[in-house]
Amino acid sequence: MRKLSFLFIMSIFVLSSFACRPANYIVNTSNYSTDETRLIDFDNLSTKQVREAIIDAARSLTWVPKDESPNTIRASIHVRTHRVIVDILYDKTAYTIKYVSSTNMDATPEGKIHPNYNNWVIRLADTIESELSVQSL
Repeated sequence: MRKLSFLFIMSIFVLSSFACRPANYIVNTSNYSTDETRLIDFDNLSTKQVREAIIDAARSLTWVPKDESPNTIRASIHVRTHRVIVDILYDKTAYTIKYVSSTNMDATPEGKIHPNYNNWVIRLADTIESELSVQSL
């Protein structure tokens, strides 16, 4: 019985340590320039190709992209009970992913947010880079 109580208490401790992860500051990816990649020449990309690369990348990661205005795509993602909305501003030379809003991500006015936000945005940016390289071929 004592061993069972010990295991129960330890499992609660371990589970609570995962739930209490500290928040991170919101990372906005700015100046991800399509001409900074050394191995791939992006000079031949049009604004339309950059837009298509962003949309393809977002969809491949279950983000829902929609044209918000010229050269701006609003993308949202829903994971379990979490929701994030970002704007992706772009032209033929660069793009920027900016935080718009979130639900159930513990965002604070000081700019802190659940750690998964930055993981999702960095993964989105990396996937956009991959799609840009495909578009440039």
